[in-house]
Amino acid sequence: MGYRQGIRNWIGRPPHLLVGAHVLIINDKDRLLLQQCEQGSWGLPGGLLLRGETLEDTARRTVCEQTGLVVDRLRLVRIFSGEKYRSAIADKKWIVAAVYATDDIKGDTETNERQQQFSFFDLTKLPENMDVRFLESIKAYVTARAKERECLISGK
Repeated sequence: MGYRQGIRNWIGRPPHLLVGAHVLIINDKDRLLLQQCEQGSWGLPGGLLLRGETLEDTARRTVCEQTGLVVDRLRLVRIFSGEKYRSAIADKKWIVAAVYATDDIKGDTETNERQQQFSFFDLTKLPENMDVRFLESIKAYVTARAKERECLISGK
């Protein structure tokens, strides 16, 4: 066993960062597009950053791959990271997720190879079996939108 392998065995494998993006897609009726995940829960379209991509490129690519929609004019809602964002798959994988919102949508949803279902939901009537991590993203969007509207009304 070589020196590096010996050290690696002694201290363990370093944690990995998984960087990705998700998108809140809002239609002209102010409803949010959700996709039903393989486990049956509902979540936002999105996925992991590929080498050389920007986070916005990741958001656009994964939305198109998963839904068939083309999105533009992405607005950053928030970046999520920290203890709550550990990968459910592996212990030493940490997630950093940029969450965007858009109402600039082209096309129609298409069934992908995973046969996921898509549906638009009222922001106040989300399905019960929502993935908890996405609820925080939706709350951040609703809060930011309320503040934005307040600024427009007050002129500040």
